[in-house]
Amino acid sequence: MPLVSILVVTKNDKIVIKRNLKSIFRQSYRNVEVVIVDSSDDDSPLHIKRCIKNYNTRNFHVKYLHTEARGVGAARNTALKMSSGEYIFYVDADCYIPKDYVKRATEIFSRDNKILSINITIRQYPKDSGIFARTIYVYEQARYHTTPPLCDRFNFWACRKRIFEKIGLFNENLEAGEDTEWVLRSKKFYQKLGEDGYKTVISNIEMYEEKRGWSFREYWRRAIWYGGELANLDYIKAKLVISVIEIIFMFIQVSFPLLVVFFLLGFHISYLIIIHTIGFITPTLYIIYQVRRKEKKRTLFLIPVVIFYKSVFSLLGAFCRIVKEAKNFITIAKGSE
Repeated sequence: MPLVSILVVTKNDKIVIKRNLKSIFRQSYRNVEVVIVDSSDDDSPLHIKRCIKNYNTRNFHVKYLHTEARGVGAARNTALKMSSGEYIFYVDADCYIPKDYVKRATEIFSRDNKILSINITIRQYPKDSGIFARTIYVYEQARYHTTPPLCDRFNFWACRKRIFEKIGLFNENLEAGEDTEWVLRSKKFYQKLGEDGYKTVISNIEMYEEKRGWSFREYWRRAIWYGGELANLDYIKAKLVISVIEIIFMFIQVSFPLLVVFFLLGFHISYLIIIHTIGFITPTLYIIYQVRRKEKKRTLFLIPVVIFYKSVFSLLGAFCRIVKEAKNFITIAKGSE
């Protein structure tokens, strides 16, 4: 029975960590080690240690490290280096897994030594209540989860450890989007590794993720955090065309209301109004098309608001990242003089 390493990266997640660790320690597969890298600066470590003591009834080997916060990519790499298992399963702090999750995945791996990873499905649901949180959920599902898992790339949620030898570790320069960058980077290796017989497979294995901070008052924090990736060259290179289009659409969406005001004040910008109207309406119609049969009209009505809201704070996050990088560059330059 091969050793499986379940890796948990966490920071100030005391509210959700109980369910996360409880689901991990209930796994029916026996040969498991649990690696926890904790960057918390609150009392979350006390909750984590209490969970380990109370729920580790099957005596899984646990490695716990409390360290300084250096970003999610650095935390994932640290957990990976601490692990000893042949198989790697990342389960983020806000996620939880069914009792047979590891068992079913290892059975798939055992069929073929050339299987490097398994495409699993992540089921999201909002913790926040209210129409805005529901609209965010609809938006996220329509944008990211309308197509089945792709097999022209590998993933790291359930994989063999040696896949990181072939593709590399996570990018530690990314404060957000390190998972997306890694998956997109894996696509570049897929054809070459496929020629050597390596592969990834689609499964019906599911992980569940509780999304917090989706209320109208809190979502801006998450949008700013994710917006930082749009100012990172490594992330942009990983999804070049998509990133450029995404940034252009965000600028169009944010500037659209201002252009409408200028137009009403008599400015001759009809051509800009047309272009920006198309840029604003297109993503809205796409989301509505994806969910039109499932949602109430008031949810669909709020989708343009959500798109505008997210674009404003995502661009703000990108701007903050640029300012931060510029300050770091100036500090380094002065230090080298």
